[in-house]
Amino acid sequence: MEMSLRVALFFAFWVCLTTGSLNEICYQEKVVGNCGSQLYPYYFNSQSGKCERFMYTGCGKNDNNFGYLFECERTCPGDLDLGDVCSLEPEGGHCRAYFIKYFFNATSGMCEKFVYGGCGGNV
Repeated sequence: MEMSLRVALFFAFWVCLTTGSLNEICYQEKVVGNCGSQLYPYYFNSQSGKCERFMYTGCGKNDNNFGYLFECERTCPGDLDLGDVCSLEPEGGHCRAYFIKYFFNATSGMCEKFVYGGCGGNV
């Protein structure tokens, strides 16, 4: 299967998942938690219509708590601009973990690997 066909099928599938009314999860308030960690997941802010980062302390979360931006945007699409998804450069983040992730390289027209450190970035 050609790469362009794969990308087209991915977006068609993604659009099918995200169309319609917002999931009830998207209306839940963010829960900061009650422990001592400092994690920075995403939640859907139903007031702004966007997925935003917040500080989560590690305990007592609800379902409106996503480890990755794409998970939040997939569940609660809001004002997502699909044009931006494929133009993002890979950002490894500021932590030192070693996760292999993929990004779409618009120059080569291919999905390519990069190392994600586990915090920050645009994954």
